[in-house]
Amino acid sequence: MPRFFTTCLLVFWIIAGFNDTTYSQDYAPSRLNSSDAPVNYHLSFDDDKFFKEDIIEQSGKKSLEERKIDFPDGKYGKGIRMREIPPVPDAINMTGIDLDLVTAVIFNTRPGNEMGFNQPFIWGSGRINARLGAVAFWVRGELSFAAPLFEQTSIGFGRKERDLLGITVNDANTISAYVRDARYVMHEIHSNTVLKKDQWNHVVLNWDWANGLQLWVNGQIIASSWGEDAWFETTLPGLFHLPAPGLTYDELYLFDRPLAEKEVKTLMRRNEPPRDNPFSYERKEEVSQRIIEASGSDLKDNLAVVHPDRAITISEVWPDSAADGHVPGWYVMDGRNEIAWPHPYAMFTIIPGDADFHAEKVDIVTGKSAKVNYAVLTGQLEDVSLQAVTPRKPQFDELLKVPTGSQFLYASLFGTQQGATFRIPFTEGYGTPEGFSGDINVPLSGKKRIQNIQLYYISDSDSPSIPGKKMWLKGLDEDLDSRTVFAINALTSADERKVALATGSGAGKTETFNMEAFSRLNLLSDSYDEPAGVRSITLSLPVRTAMEEETLFVRLRDPAVPSRFWNQFVVKLAGFNGDFKKLMLKIDFSDLVLADGDRLWLDLGTTGETEVMLGDEKDEALLFIEEAPVLEVLDAYTRKELISAKAQYSKMYEFMPWQFTGKEVALNNPYCYGGPFDILLPALAVHRVDPGNFEANFLIRMCSPEFKDGKPIHPDKMPLITLPNPRGAPEWALYMRDFNLKRHRMADWWAGKQNEDGQLGGGWNDDVLFLSIHQPDLPLDGNENARYLIDATHKGLETTRYFKNGFCNVQPMDRLHIGDFISERYNTLVNNLGQAYAYEREMESAWHLDKKDQTPVNYFADGFKSSVNVFNWYWGKDIPQGPYVSKSLDELAEEFRLYTSVFDDYSFYRFTESNVHRDDYSPYGANNMYTYMLGGKRGTRLDAHLALSVSWPYGGGPDMARVVLFATNDSLKIAAYSFEDQVKDLAMRLCRIESGTYQVSIFADPEGSGQQRAVLWQHTREINRFDVVELPIPPNLPVVIVLEQNEAVSRPAELPDLALDLWDVQLAGNTLECTIHNLGNGPAKDIKVRLMDGDAIIQEEIIEEIAAPTDFVAKQKKVLFKNISLSGNLHVVLDPENEILEILEENNEIPVFIKPDFTKGLEPKKN
Repeated sequence: MPRFFTTCLLVFWIIAGFNDTTYSQDYAPSRLNSSDAPVNYHLSFDDDKFFKEDIIEQSGKKSLEERKIDFPDGKYGKGIRMREIPPVPDAINMTGIDLDLVTAVIFNTRPGNEMGFNQPFIWGSGRINARLGAVAFWVRGELSFAAPLFEQTSIGFGRKERDLLGITVNDANTISAYVRDARYVMHEIHSNTVLKKDQWNHVVLNWDWANGLQLWVNGQIIASSWGEDAWFETTLPGLFHLPAPGLTYDELYLFDRPLAEKEVKTLMRRNEPPRDNPFSYERKEEVSQRIIEASGSDLKDNLAVVHPDRAITISEVWPDSAADGHVPGWYVMDGRNEIAWPHPYAMFTIIPGDADFHAEKVDIVTGKSAKVNYAVLTGQLEDVSLQAVTPRKPQFDELLKVPTGSQFLYASLFGTQQGATFRIPFTEGYGTPEGFSGDINVPLSGKKRIQNIQLYYISDSDSPSIPGKKMWLKGLDEDLDSRTVFAINALTSADERKVALATGSGAGKTETFNMEAFSRLNLLSDSYDEPAGVRSITLSLPVRTAMEEETLFVRLRDPAVPSRFWNQFVVKLAGFNGDFKKLMLKIDFSDLVLADGDRLWLDLGTTGETEVMLGDEKDEALLFIEEAPVLEVLDAYTRKELISAKAQYSKMYEFMPWQFTGKEVALNNPYCYGGPFDILLPALAVHRVDPGNFEANFLIRMCSPEFKDGKPIHPDKMPLITLPNPRGAPEWALYMRDFNLKRHRMADWWAGKQNEDGQLGGGWNDDVLFLSIHQPDLPLDGNENARYLIDATHKGLETTRYFKNGFCNVQPMDRLHIGDFISERYNTLVNNLGQAYAYEREMESAWHLDKKDQTPVNYFADGFKSSVNVFNWYWGKDIPQGPYVSKSLDELAEEFRLYTSVFDDYSFYRFTESNVHRDDYSPYGANNMYTYMLGGKRGTRLDAHLALSVSWPYGGGPDMARVVLFATNDSLKIAAYSFEDQVKDLAMRLCRIESGTYQVSIFADPEGSGQQRAVLWQHTREINRFDVVELPIPPNLPVVIVLEQNEAVSRPAELPDLALDLWDVQLAGNTLECTIHNLGNGPAKDIKVRLMDGDAIIQEEIIEEIAAPTDFVAKQKKVLFKNISLSGNLHVVLDPENEILEILEENNEIPVFIKPDFTKGLEPKKN
């Protein structure tokens, strides 16, 4: 039987064609059309056996009755119907509905959920390809609202990645269809046809990447772009489903190719599908023009050129980093066509900023000695340019600008850059993202979406030395293993499946392969059963082109995970027309390691007629493989292999389908590629050859059934660590210190990874508030990195204007997330006690509570309550009245030991370098540390009420273990242990104590059990709320700190709080302007404002009164000091004689900065 990859095909002409297109078909060997990976897929619904492929059924989480699926009579036998009519999506429920389908199914499959997602969901991998194919089914009934009839979604993460291929019914009940390509361009056709609700309707959609779309209903074409449209690449398929509620479906077919008119009608009339196997198109010239435009193969001027009998070497340059500031940008180098950079706004959910950090640029840093002169870019390349800066040329210069057009790929030579940082700028301006309203100020990138950029160094030679093992290329004459068969069926369309094999034996039968119209020639090596390193391959091929110049597209797939392109590039063939001539191309790629049946898989494609001759003994077609010991290439291989896994994990760590279904993921038996599977498959590939690789083991561990969302499902069952204890410290202190060391180290790590604009890598939402949400005690334990990071985040959020004038300014916004923008901001008032900027910013939000009519958009009371509550706490109106009583120290010792045992190296990586979008960065037990160290339960996220007893401005940290044992409004008891080597001054701020005279004591606690023994230090003084007491804590000795009231002192319930911030003293020439604030709940009168130079009084002004901001409107007054002489000792003091009783005294004095180096609203770190 003739083989499908030869050009001498036994052709069966199909009389009924598509418009002007005639195609031929031939029989593919059964080894590429096995029952294990069907090219055609059929669901008759006559029984429920197909449910074994349904991921909800695999999960066992819902019965068919719970899912409200039934099987009424169909067109032929039984059909299928989803009886449940879910609510129409709106702003309240869209957050959990409008998601990528993998996430949506996992998220919504739970008892009692009425949002839909009950129909069967089946992986499209190996069953459907958005480049070429057809879908057909019968449908009957009436829709309750607009919905898809058929939807094959992308495997990519996020709602903006979801669309791939579908047939839809709109609000007018007319039918449309679409394919979305890897440039995120929607190719659509629309009809005026309305399905007849009382009869069966036969629906067929044909699609062809080089022709367009064609939609049939009941044997008639109702909409078509055939012969008028083209696209080049698409994302990989994820789940497909038949989602229309209330309709009955029957006889679903998926085909590897479009159906001709006769085939459509035969299928409709007799339910008989075509029986042939995949086919090859023969395209006419006008079709080729569309291919040229879609591929960009006409943009040849700046391509690397290959001449006959002259070798060219294309050497990959793998960079040290790819990022926007500190935010990793490996999405542009992961070899995949999904989650391209910059991410769009509202990528994950409809909420802007929810897991969608929007990069303003990507900077790609190469090594000092690395030379680059060639770049290849893919994606939506509109207005994309590439810049570079080198140590010798410190200003960014433009190297290339992608020409206007619809091309998916663009490549260009440029002058050699050594040790360069390459930049693709994304931002075109600032404003409101498309699809949103509001006066927003965020970066806008136009249509740019970079799927991949690869950097190369091109060199050529007249007399090359060709290293490596010599392999002969010849036509496929043996069965392939099932893993390879599945990969070919899953990753290629039916018109790009010509296959040749590289073997160690001599030439075979002479055959020619035409690669025209990207009917790609796939070159496969023998399988590697034992691990082997590969540094490069060299092709030596007899090639003949029809034209003098032709563009050759080359792709090398990742041997372990072939859905990923290890390399892809284009070169120009010049002078290969006429007779066959030798093409010599060496690809020096980032090192590979192959094992366990992996194959090298290289494919070649062209637009115009280009023949490759294999099997000729006189003009051999050869592949040279340069192998190397595994240990020599392992580091380079694992570094690149894991990039796609880390990129995907950062987005999809919560939604792993195999954890949902229990179905094993294995390299040698794949059932789906791309998306979440790219988390695990690369890690498994690395683990085979580098079993000690930390990152691979982390990913495998997080993907196991024992973990969910990157955390152990049963943390209480984790193995406990035992720490050495040479000091004989109490157990509670020993394990508390260890846990706190890790938590502080985590905050310090992130402090070094924050961009200048405050971004941390999630979007501008709760993603960037992780320390404030989950570890708010750290700034209150003197960790200035944590305090500054939180402040910088909120300062950066201000610039976006998402939350402006106290309310959420952006629409649409679901009600559940309106409060996210400020849900944790109240903590900044506690972290920056007495800072006017933070207080007056919070007043803007507090003002809106109960003012729905005066809040223009997005009124949500719970979003404003914490802002009000924090002022009531500060003003003394919302203070805990009952006692706080801790657990015993023995109980806490067990807890702390468990906490620090769970917080192992893998957990630390999960909360730092894994870079997942950040809204759950909460080490197990971390939330409780606020309670134990501060003496009061941490407030809820919305409507929070502060209950802390103390904070620790300085002298604390991990080496000072502390537990608040008991606290009331007139007493306090704390256990402490210092791991320092000398006496340490510990500052304790009293946050709930009533005014009075107190005795403060430090007692020895020899057993470390919280029982006071001998007095070590004692002091009596008057203490008011928020006063700081400095305690001398001895080293290596358990102690108990006790505060007892001797006598109560009456203070007014309403007090002012005068405040000056660093930036409130502005020097202009010889004039000093001061802005004075009142943050209290009582008015301040006759306020002295004194300018001093050291101890000398320079000038003084008196402010008659500043009212109290109890209406949540800032109260300020300005004072001018004129004709002053500059001095390094100038400072401004409020109420210098302390004549005004205030809530807080320590915010009354500020130095005058002649050259300030801080930002308003962002106080520099204190240490």
